Amino acid sequence: MRLLVFGWAKLHEVVFFIRLSFRAKGVGIGILVVGLMCMSPLSAQMLLRGEVKDADTDEPLVGVNLYLLGEEKGFISDVNGGFVLELGRSPDVLRVSYIGYETKSIELLSSMTFLSIQLNESAILGREIVVSASLAAEDYMASPVSIELLRARDIQLAPTPDYYESLAHLPGVSMNTSSINLSTINTRGFSHIANFHFVQLIDWMDSSSPTLNFPTGNLVGINELDLEGVELVPGASSALYGPNAFNGLLLMKSKSPFEYPGLSAQLKMGFTDSDATTGWSPMLWSELRYAKSFKGRFGIKANLGWMQAREWVGNDYLTDRIHNGVPVARIGQPDFDGLNLYGDEVEIPIPLPTPYAPIRIRRTGFSEEDLLGNDQDANNLKADIGLYYRYRQKNTLSYSARYGLANSMIHAADKYVLRGFGQFFHKLEWMGDRYFARAYTTGTHAGRSYNLGAVGLLANEAYHPTLNWVTDYIERYILTIQGHTEGVVGGDEALAHAFARTHADRHRPERNSPEYAALIARIKNAPLPQGGGFKDYSRLYHVEGSYNFKDIVPFIGIQLGGSYRISDIFSDGTIFNEAPENGQQPRHFYSREGGAYAQFAKALFNDMWHLKGSIRYDKKQNYRATYTPRLSSVLCLGPQHFV
Repeated sequence: MRLLVFGWAKLHEVVFFIRLSFRAKGVGIGILVVGLMCMSPLSAQMLLRGEVKDADTDEPLVGVNLYLLGEEKGFISDVNGGFVLELGRSPDVLRVSYIGYETKSIELLSSMTFLSIQLNESAILGREIVVSASLAAEDYMASPVSIELLRARDIQLAPTPDYYESLAHLPGVSMNTSSINLSTINTRGFSHIANFHFVQLIDWMDSSSPTLNFPTGNLVGINELDLEGVELVPGASSALYGPNAFNGLLLMKSKSPFEYPGLSAQLKMGFTDSDATTGWSPMLWSELRYAKSFKGRFGIKANLGWMQAREWVGNDYLTDRIHNGVPVARIGQPDFDGLNLYGDEVEIPIPLPTPYAPIRIRRTGFSEEDLLGNDQDANNLKADIGLYYRYRQKNTLSYSARYGLANSMIHAADKYVLRGFGQFFHKLEWMGDRYFARAYTTGTHAGRSYNLGAVGLLANEAYHPTLNWVTDYIERYILTIQGHTEGVVGGDEALAHAFARTHADRHRPERNSPEYAALIARIKNAPLPQGGGFKDYSRLYHVEGSYNFKDIVPFIGIQLGGSYRISDIFSDGTIFNEAPENGQQPRHFYSREGGAYAQFAKALFNDMWHLKGSIRYDKKQNYRATYTPRLSSVLCLGPQHFV
């Protein structure tokens, strides 16, 4: 079931509508509630009313973008496909665009009072404009590399709770899920829970945490209402984006306040159930977007999103993660390492003398459910704001700030519980038709996050140190196997191990007891190495720019660009050894890297054959310089035929 709330505010008119829809097995039931408030009469300017409909079905199209080129103003059609334009005194051109439909340009005449617009669905593949493959606008089918697209219309129709999950359906993409609100993308067959060589850009900002060194999914991504589209390059992109884009690149683009003005809101609800929970748990996604353009020169945009659910909890306590994942067969063995048990990772070899063979044992692990306790909420807050100044139509100066805060889980070398984990972004950008220049900074803070494996290990040490625990275990094991334990026949190794473990664990607090809760809370809250908590105060500073000389050098396309970044990594000694010498305070680590690229393009035989080549130079601190070349050829045999 999906509840959608939309609204637009434009001129002196406010329109809201709420749509509640339910769909199952192709049967749809919908309720539409519409409210219209006219605040005050429009000023005494030229007004043009009209409507936008589908040319085939004659149905009204909601949310169509209408842009006056001369006035540089944007409007959106209402729930009935209608619109009211405030015109200047001189004739103008109206550009009408809608996702999945062909764009129209209509010359407006002063004699017009009502305009009926019919839009045809776009039937030709490849008319989309992409920018990620060459860092310049080009036709989708003429791109020098393979690109997969997720358009705004695809996002609206995605059969997934979060549009980010629908990326898993794109060709060449696999997705690993660490949490109910955190998934990571893999391409080119590199199926690892953390894709260290995949670059994810949010409005051209690298979303990777400098400390974690891989993208954090959609925890700080673009809200669905503000997402214009997604471009995925599943192949290597190192020739333009640097060596870290070896496995691919994902570009998420937000909507412009000039092209998409108005107020909109969305609410989605659902339920989850799993073996680790009792009963159904609600899920909630809510979003709010507002964008406004002032005379086509100044623009402002703000977004707010909230997600709330109950976390998926791992409760497989039968699988041994060391011995080829064999379930049941090794449960109860003295060296059993449970898949979702923590604190049993370290194997302890015991060289017992003859006639007893050497044995291998592990501490008793804590279950994931017990370690998390009532701390099983998964939520995500995403907020951003942008200020824009447009000089003419193709030059925009903008400042944007973005912030994400989440409770989630993530897998790397171990399982990390993110609590109050946050990332922020600040970006200043000057974008033109032939050039761009941007500078941005990102930062990460870990909040109350902790390493689940470390909590289990240190909790075992806290209630009974391993040296004492092993001594108790071996003493009871020998007594039992020799027949000195009352009621037990000597020589039974399985019973001897069971009695020995029970005896060694006698100091362990009972689950759900106040002593147990206090023990786990103390370990969670203490920073490593005294506890399981970790810190992250990493920062990233990045500048880049590019210029296309297409109007200066007419016989060949030349594009030059470069980038430079500084990574400031600091975990206060909880993740990295930032105090290499005894007695030193932890200090910040800085990593610097820079790169430059040149791209050349040439069209031959009346624009039928496109040749494009690029080469990039990268130098990273402590590493040798590298060169990455790329050469591509695209042959156009017709409007829809490319080789």
